[in-house]
Amino acid sequence: PSGAKAFYHVRRVHGRVRWQKLGRYPDLKLKPAKTAVDRLNGKLAENKDLDAPGTQPGKGLSLDQLSAEWLEEHAKPRNRSWRVQQKIYKRLISPTLGHVPVSSIKRRNVQHLATGIENKSGSAMAAKAVSILRAIITAGNDWELVDVSNPANRIKLGLRDSRERYVDEHEMGGLLTALKKDDDCWHDFFSLCLFTGARKHNVLGMKWEDIDLERGIWTIPAPNTKTGRSYRLVLGTDALAVLRRRREWETGASVITRGNKELPDPRYAWVRIRRNAGIEDVTIHDLRRTLATWLSSTGAEFHVIKAVLAHQDKTTTEVYARLSD
Repeated sequence: PSGAKAFYHVRRVHGRVRWQKLGRYPDLKLKPAKTAVDRLNGKLAENKDLDAPGTQPGKGLSLDQLSAEWLEEHAKPRNRSWRVQQKIYKRLISPTLGHVPVSSIKRRNVQHLATGIENKSGSAMAAKAVSILRAIITAGNDWELVDVSNPANRIKLGLRDSRERYVDEHEMGGLLTALKKDDDCWHDFFSLCLFTGARKHNVLGMKWEDIDLERGIWTIPAPNTKTGRSYRLVLGTDALAVLRRRREWETGASVITRGNKELPDPRYAWVRIRRNAGIEDVTIHDLRRTLATWLSSTGAEFHVIKAVLAHQDKTTTEVYARLSD
């Protein structure tokens, strides 16, 4: 946890819970906070309305206020990609719903927001925005800052623009040939991306201490995952062959280095390799999709593919699985 603390004045008015933020600790100390609460309770006793900044009378915590708490208390301590989430919230969610009290946000509001994002930025971005909004309100309920049915649940999004590119059986030979002709470090890096289905930053950060060659297990540490949880990946024959060959001469802590130094940005090497392979529209992330699609085509169970990719959301895995139908 980040350790961030704040003082709130909480009261129920006409059956609704209202939250007013008094200030953050240590900027606001306990004694002044108690004094502020006494003052506000005195106003309530006199039947005076209490308007919290950023809220509407009688409506409670605004989404912007709740999102600020979620960012500090949940996203920053637990999610390596919190800056991306913050950017998505500020750019796509806050302009429309940020000022609205959470208790006043309805599912139709979220559906309208999601549809607008989908039409402008695509289904994937809309799904991310809805996921962030859902997480914020879920946290608010868990922390008893709000008491609402989550309006970001059951939002309908299309999959029409979900990226479906992968390396098919007619292109695989060209890719493997291009990799063999390239520099050893890039051959091994992109081969591991393909054979493990791991994200490129995980392969770049792969350490020998996390790999059990005898058991064929790669443990990806929690700080290196999107979910903030470590997970174990079973290594296939092809991936193990690459790793065992590198282990014969690689003496450093990292699995893939170039002259005992970390690899530079792989995007430039990938442009060269995919051009030589004749697949110039394939991205590095498409190698991850390629493994999933090939697993699906060979009859692998859905839960196996989901585990290999370390997906939390089954919808993401479904995009891969349906490609082989």
